[in-house]
Amino acid sequence: MDLALQVVLLVQFFLGITINGFIVGVYLTQWITGGSLNTIDTILIFVALMRFLWHWVISLTSFIPDIGLPVYATCFAMSSLLNWNSFGLVSVLCVGYCVKISNYNNDVFVYIKLRISRILKWLILATLVISLAYSVISVPWDFVLSHQNNSDIWLVNSPLMLTGISTDYSFALFCLAFFFSGLMRLSSMTALIHSLWRHTQHIQCSGAPIQNPHLKAHLRVIKVLILFLSLYIMYFISMLIGSLDRYKVKEMSISYVIILCFYPSVHSGVLIFSNKALRKACLVMYHGSIHCAKTRKPNTQIQNTV
Repeated sequence: MDLALQVVLLVQFFLGITINGFIVGVYLTQWITGGSLNTIDTILIFVALMRFLWHWVISLTSFIPDIGLPVYATCFAMSSLLNWNSFGLVSVLCVGYCVKISNYNNDVFVYIKLRISRILKWLILATLVISLAYSVISVPWDFVLSHQNNSDIWLVNSPLMLTGISTDYSFALFCLAFFFSGLMRLSSMTALIHSLWRHTQHIQCSGAPIQNPHLKAHLRVIKVLILFLSLYIMYFISMLIGSLDRYKVKEMSISYVIILCFYPSVHSGVLIFSNKALRKACLVMYHGSIHCAKTRKPNTQIQNTV
């Protein structure tokens, strides 16, 4: 494996397990201590858990080359299932946030808002079924084909095989699996940005100053949503180009590798920044570590003096 790719995988591994492990730890602590988790928080903890496990699986196949074909095939299918499940659940999460925050008087939107809990359950079920179908149908077929003709394999035994985009057949199934989740995410994020921007214009027209807390909160959410949308578009283009590049060359550009590997970690990091409870827990941990470092330093100096 190329040295640059090894460095990328190592960095994304530690970054991914730290960020997603933090999200899982915060919500598990809240749940164990008696706090209840709403539907959106439950989806968020499952997204973080799947990404946490995905980083371990992808690193296992990357840094342990001689794990054997059966183990590698199992990790191959598991990583695809975890990746597509987390991707689909994030789309469901976008729908939940859109319905919760947006304010439309449309009859269809009001109907969805009144039944959002039931609709989210059906969307989660549909996402899991599509992810499972893709992993069962496409990934083993892709894996067998790639090992029947070694002259036609690109990046064999590398984590990029684990994305399930290494054969001609996977490209069509990849587009089909991506369509359902992508449609939910794009439509919900666009509707939410439009609703927030319209409400922001209404606040400004009412004569509110630019330092108005509601206006600042709306603008901050809009910026975060635009960042989410940009990350998603970059990820989709990278996956698409990675699939199309197989018809021309036998390897992917390192820039596309970086985007594919770091997207889950960066997306989870932005989720921490945009979520009030996670952001507060992160600040508490940060200030606690600073306090521990300051109290430990005088004790060390006293011991050295003695």
